[in-house]
Amino acid sequence: RVGARLTATGEAAEQRAEVIVLGYGFTKRGTSDACSFATAVLRVEADDRPAIEERIAIGGLDQSPDAPPPFCSGIKRLLQDDARLARRTLAESAEVIGAIVARRLERGP
Repeated sequence: RVGARLTATGEAAEQRAEVIVLGYGFTKRGTSDACSFATAVLRVEADDRPAIEERIAIGGLDQSPDAPPPFCSGIKRLLQDDARLARRTLAESAEVIGAIVARRLERGP
């Protein structure tokens, strides 16, 4: 759970943005491949009232239209070198969620 408080210039409304990571990892595809997934919720409140609540999904059945496709690879490859590729993929998923959140906040309600 990541949050931040900000006050818009020239406005009295206090705003609070929160990103809640619901889950992340890999799902098996076929017998020897896996694909990454990550899901989160962006929640923005203004004056303690909900203003925005949007789901963000990378991969899975309900992928967000503004998200890139999930990363898929062979399971053996993901686990090589102490799972370096798997860890890197999950770290990149967190960065992608951050970029999606930034774009959506710039867009506004």
